[in-house]
Amino acid sequence: MELDRLGAVVASARVRAGQRVVRFPPQPEGGYGVELRLASGRTWTGAAEVLADPLRRPRYGFVSGFAPGRRAEAVAENARRFHLNAVQFYDWMYRHARLLPPSDRFTDALGRELSLATVRRLVRALEAAGAQSLGYAAVYATGTEDRERWRDALLYDGAGNACKLGDDFLWIVDPSDRAWLRHFSADLRAAVEAVGFAGFHLDQYGGPQRARRADGAVVDLADAFPRMLAGVRRALPDATLIFNNVNDFPTWTTAAAPQDAVYIEVWEPHSSLGHLAELVTRARSFAPDIGPCSRCPSSGRVTCSAASR
Repeated sequence: MELDRLGAVVASARVRAGQRVVRFPPQPEGGYGVELRLASGRTWTGAAEVLADPLRRPRYGFVSGFAPGRRAEAVAENARRFHLNAVQFYDWMYRHARLLPPSDRFTDALGRELSLATVRRLVRALEAAGAQSLGYAAVYATGTEDRERWRDALLYDGAGNACKLGDDFLWIVDPSDRAWLRHFSADLRAAVEAVGFAGFHLDQYGGPQRARRADGAVVDLADAFPRMLAGVRRALPDATLIFNNVNDFPTWTTAAAPQDAVYIEVWEPHSSLGHLAELVTRARSFAPDIGPCSRCPSSGRVTCSAASR
């Protein structure tokens, strides 16, 4: 087997029958071609990338099935096949405002039977495949069971209606509320300790963009989200954090926040490749101080990704 860069062979290794792992000496950062010549004369080709910080060029996937007994090997193999280096665990949790379940097997907010053992098994398998596991977490959502606890932080529209997602499914709270942020950060830390996540995909729903609290205070979410990100970073200084700017809101304030990638969930009217290029260029302009430290709020490296559900 040979490893080449720009047409020049930089390393080689002999592969024995049945051998599944081939190791080459450490290489400088960059892209490499891989070629395996079989005794039959056939060849297999592939590619590899060497990075000191994998999220310098994120290749993002997701997993959404956590049923009891699910095997992890196929998921890990897909991560290898697609060269993924980060995987979001979408809706893995017990409740939006209480991430960890009361028991290993549990029923989530949508009535699905899930298993925390399955989540842990997937985390370990993906780590072995070279991909970080990022738990999904909505930054400002509480269900019916926790709504009363957070009544003082709930957000309301101009007509006085509570801001919600769905019909009586999730209520939206001020993500920068001090009590909420303490609770949310502690919930994330507990999930890291109990499951082994490398970090979190921090989600919002795109609206509201401005709202009022019960006390009449106006909350501009474009300002509240960066304060939330700063609070979470203080609580989890070593975690990978990716915040979802739904349809580019509010990338202009969050791009320079202490996170590890600028992630934009794209919707209409952004419907062409030209629109994607504009979004990426704009996102980079909001955090121009590109540096080696991915967790420094003033000069952190920012990678711009555009994703669509």
